[in-house]
Amino acid sequence: MKLTSTVNIDAPLKVVWAVTEDVEHWSEWTPTVESIRRLDTEMFDIDSTAILKLPNLPSSVWTVVAFVREKHFQWESKVLGIHMVATHEMRSVGTKTESIIEIEMTALVVTLLEPLFRVFSQRMLEQENLGLKQRCEARAC
Repeated sequence: MKLTSTVNIDAPLKVVWAVTEDVEHWSEWTPTVESIRRLDTEMFDIDSTAILKLPNLPSSVWTVVAFVREKHFQWESKVLGIHMVATHEMRSVGTKTESIIEIEMTALVVTLLEPLFRVFSQRMLEQENLGLKQRCEARAC
């Protein structure tokens, strides 16, 4: 199952990227992250890892598997047998930025309970993108 959320942010790409890349502070602006801790000290990039605690799920390690600075990153994790791949992409649209967040989940339980997973996960994507929009627009003022 793959879900997507898109939002236009009244802030330049550099601001949106800086907030997105600063994963250790996500819990300050999105209710979809209870806590996050980087497991490495290098610049956020391919192979960066973090322990992420999402609501109603146990903590899991997320690893960056694709990365293009100021464009997108993709990371993946496996929790409770569910393989999750999340993509955070952004595009400059004049003086604004379009943020696209996508999650793909694969597991038998996801297939069997797709309507439940779809509603819950889509709501989380929308909340995350709205939190990103609010944080970035506050910084761009």
